[in-house]
Amino acid sequence: MIPINDRELSSEIPGGIEFWLPDEADLDDMVDGNFGGFIGNWLIVGESDYGTQLAIDDERRLLTRLGQLADTAEDFDRLAHAVEDYGPNDSSRGDDYDTVISLIDGCTFNDCEMLLDGLEIGVAGLTLALSAAGMHTVASCRGHEPGIKVVSPWSTFPLVAFTAEREQISRLQPLVRDVGAGFDLCQGFGAPFLALTASTTLVLNDLAQRIEDSEWPEP
Repeated sequence: MIPINDRELSSEIPGGIEFWLPDEADLDDMVDGNFGGFIGNWLIVGESDYGTQLAIDDERRLLTRLGQLADTAEDFDRLAHAVEDYGPNDSSRGDDYDTVISLIDGCTFNDCEMLLDGLEIGVAGLTLALSAAGMHTVASCRGHEPGIKVVSPWSTFPLVAFTAEREQISRLQPLVRDVGAGFDLCQGFGAPFLALTASTTLVLNDLAQRIEDSEWPEP
């Protein structure tokens, strides 16, 4: 099973959101991992070397396989973490090693030996699709069960926080509505960021594909 949350979703833009893209100083903060007050973020601009379509396809493959193997949300999160922590040259053999090898069959690692450019399964495709379309992602989280890897996870539901100009949001909004995703707010330092969320990570993967298939103006 793939975890499902029952949060109320809306394709309407939350009030109080500012439409903007980062300037050079903001981008410097992203390089330093400080942007928005989020821990562990890094700069992604434009098309990833990994390739947006490749990431969407690999993510869909992994979500499908994880959903087939996991009996509970806890199982799903544990196995997803095991996949994300795996490296091709890693000599460690954890309890889920054989399962991980079967899960990653056919997937691609980047030059740093990471799947999905080091992003989490379930939000990687959307993160890279937004970036390739000219928007700027700030933070992302698949949504985690408390106690699987950390006692109090940053988010228990999937979301990708980002910034964008008004025209980009206008083009994005019908795609969000069509796949059944929603907009939300994600609080960083200062004003809140706009975020995309859904009842399940499969919906966010669907949204990533719709974004990748659409035409986007130069910001």
